[in-house]
Amino acid sequence: MPLPINKGQALRQFAQRFSLQAAAFAGDDRTDLDAVREIERMREKGIAALSIVVQQPDMLQELLQEADIVVQEVPGMVDLLRAMVEMLETAPGSPPAPHHPYYD
Repeated sequence: MPLPINKGQALRQFAQRFSLQAAAFAGDDRTDLDAVREIERMREKGIAALSIVVQQPDMLQELLQEADIVVQEVPGMVDLLRAMVEMLETAPGSPPAPHHPYYD
């Protein structure tokens, strides 16, 4: 039985509920297309938003075409997330990174 809400609608409701000023969405299959399209609508409303698609074999071409960034499979997503964290940690005014034994 299909859900009465798609990922784009869920993303919109989440952004509205928490008054987000920025959002990033990552996905890897056809059910993510609605969210990728919602990211574009969020930008049109002045929200800083980014869509990332994790390319997999035999993927929906429309999803690849509408993404802001395409990474190659899960290792590509891991690399992107690490780069994003590093950028945030080294940005002027960033608080020091918390120490957590899991990440050391």
